[in-house]
Parts: sequence; structure tokens; C-alpha cells
Amino acid sequence: MGEGARRTATWCALSAFGICWALVVAVLLQTSYDTAMGVALFHLVGGVGAVVTWSVARRTETPTIVRIIVAGWFAKLIGTLARFYVLQVVYDGTGDANRYSRVGAQVATMLRTGELTWHRPGSAVVGTHFVEYVTGSIFTVTGPTTLGGFVVFSAASFVGIYLVFRAVRVLIPGVDERRYALLLFFLPSMVFWPSSIGKEALMILAIGLFALGAARLFLHVRGGVVLLAAGCLLSAAIRPHITLILVAALLLATVIASPTTPATELPIGKLFRVGLAAAVLVWAAASAGSFLEVEPLDRGAVSAALESTADRTDTGGSAFTNVNPVLFPVAAVTVLFRPFPFEAGNVPGLIASAEGMLLLTITFRHRRTILVALKSLRTSPLLAMSFCYIVLFVYAYTGFNNFGLLSRQRCQVYPFVLLVLCCPPRLLARGERQPRPDAHAIPAGSP
Repeated sequence: MGEGARRTATWCALSAFGICWALVVAVLLQTSYDTAMGVALFHLVGGVGAVVTWSVARRTETPTIVRIIVAGWFAKLIGTLARFYVLQVVYDGTGDANRYSRVGAQVATMLRTGELTWHRPGSAVVGTHFVEYVTGSIFTVTGPTTLGGFVVFSAASFVGIYLVFRAVRVLIPGVDERRYALLLFFLPSMVFWPSSIGKEALMILAIGLFALGAARLFLHVRGGVVLLAAGCLLSAAIRPHITLILVAALLLATVIASPTTPATELPIGKLFRVGLAAAVLVWAAASAGSFLEVEPLDRGAVSAALESTADRTDTGGSAFTNVNPVLFPVAAVTVLFRPFPFEAGNVPGLIASAEGMLLLTITFRHRRTILVALKSLRTSPLLAMSFCYIVLFVYAYTGFNNFGLLSRQRCQVYPFVLLVLCCPPRLLARGERQPRPDAHAIPAGSP
């Protein structure tokens, strides 16, 4: 077959696919409001998101990275459809996302009638209730549409992923940007789990805001404190214990790592950053203690809360016996990489197992990079923060005894794990301190 014939065949195949897609969309638009609006939002957000992603990425990235990020956006859209299908068909609609959608529709009705009071009197606007309120606020504009809610939440998580990528690009010189982008935007956990109505999507957005805020703070670029505050407030409204981990990691990194421009920063500047981080740490600890209904400094109460978490998650076909957090290397493998292939009991488990084995293989192959990175923590604040966050996250989640829950929630730590795996050892060994040439030239209106 000649070149012209192949090109004609390709265009014919694409045209046939486009016609079939248009027919399916036309039929879906004639169904219920929930489905029709969801389909409309999927195409509207998908199209606008692709244009915005390309426009923002091309201002600071190379053409190759731009293509990866835009392709990551389309992968995110596919992940959204897959997440919606699995919930509605495979699990027959039994999941948190549908409950958020139902309650969100009720909240939207209240908001449209001007009733601004909290729909659950006496309960705190934290965790599940906060997600219900966010869903209701979205439905106030769009109307009740579960698929549409999936699309909006998924887009929010993609923004968070991109913000983490930008934080790494502007602060860590010589990072293997291509490998980091491919893993960050296409890792199954990052594509699938934060792509529905739920806490994961908002947490990824909060982590992205926090990471970019930390990068700007380390670079002494304006806007860092605002982004940090936004990330802290959003994460504290959903999972205050993650806020505590983030702020503790930032404080430790501030103490451990030298500033990126040590010759220009006065000691009072570092003292201010340490004091600010310590103050936020106290607030995060109080929020987490209130959320867990324990006193943060009461070791017995905290232990009881962790044991209660283990009991609540030790159910279902994905339950397993976890390890003592004292055995940290074993606990890290469990939290970050399990289930192993022989522990997977269903298709989602097999996918999670394949992903874990891939990351475990990459970790083993780049073990020297990790060792050199550990020796270079004093020269890279963001890398130091990543290591501290990983350690604290592993310790916190050793109480989870269910592979399904772990697979879903560890998307909150994977951006930092992938960063550690993508730092070139030869650059880290030189103790490179200077940020990328464009780090101080971040456009005021860009992330």
C-alpha cells in the first residue's frame, strides 16, 4: 500500500469514527438531563481544557513536554469515562461519588432558593460534608449531573497535577522532565482515581497549590504564601491529617535544606519562614486533632484513632494484615507498591499490582539516584520536602488494611515519589543549587 493509500485509509477511519461518535452523542443528548448535561460538559470542558492546557504549557515548556501534557489531558478525559463506567456498571452505582451527587443535588436546590444555611446543622464543614457542599455549588450552575460532576472534579485534579509539575520544573534543575511528565500524567493511579466526584480530586488540587506555593516561597517569588494558604485551607477542609503532613514536611525541609539563593537571603528571612511554617503546623495539628476527635499531643488517643482506622479498613476482599510502622522499609513497600500479583483478587487489583511492580522496578533500577538524592537534601528544599512527606505519609497510612483504599489514596503521595525517581544523580552529586533560568521569570498570570 502506497503512502497516499495509507493516508486515505487513515482519514476514512477517522471520519467513520467521528460520524459514529457524533451519532452516539446526538442520541445521548436526547436522554435525561443528567446524561445530556454530562455529555455536553464532557465535550465543552474537554475542548476548552485542551486549548487552555496547550496555551499555558507552551509558554514555559519545550514542544515535546507540551505534547506530553496535552496528551495527558486527553488521557485524563478517558480516565474520567473509565471511572464513571466502573462505578455505574461494574459496581452497579454503589460508591461515594453517587452519594455525593445525590446530596449535592439537594444542596444545589437549597442554594438556588437562597437558603444559605448549612444543610447538616451541628456538623462541621469538613471531609465528606465539604465535598457535598462543593458538589452542590457546582450543580447550582450546571444542574444535577453525575457525569458532569466527574468531569469538573477530574479537571480540578489535572490542574493540581500540572501545578506539581511546574513546581518541580522551576525549582529542581536538571530533573528528567520527560520521564517525570510521562509518569506523572499517565500513571494509572493519577489518571483513574482522582477523576470522579470525591476527595481525591480536590486533594490533588490542594497538593498542587501547596507544592507550587512552596517552590515560590523557596525561590522568594511573590505569591508563594497565597498559594500555600490556599493549599492548606483546601486540604484542611477535606483531610486535615494530610495538611499536617504537608506542613510538617515543609517545616522540616525549611530547617534541613539551604535556600536556593543563600548569598542573598538574610538569616531573618529563614527565621520568618520557619516561624510561619511552625505556626501553620500548630494550626494543622489542631485541625487534624479535631477531625480525628483526639488531642494531637495525646499519644494514647492518637494510637487509638490509628487502631480504629485499621479496624474500619480491615474489611472486604482487598483486606490484608499490615505491618508495624517500626519496620519502615517493609511498611513503605506495602503503602507505596502493594498488592503483589499473587495478592490481587480482581481486575482492579491486577492493574494496581502491575502499576506497583512497575514503580518498584523503577525504584530498584534507580536506587543509586535515591541514595545520592538523600545526600543532596541540603541543596534542594523541594526534594527535602518530598522525602519528608513520603516518610510521614507512609507512617500515617500503615494503619490502612485494605488494598482498595490504599490504591486510591496513595495518588496523594505519588507525585513526590516520582520526583525522587526522576532526579539525575550526576546533577545532584554536584550539589546544584541554582533554579532553572526561567524560574524567576514566571509570568504573573501563570501558575
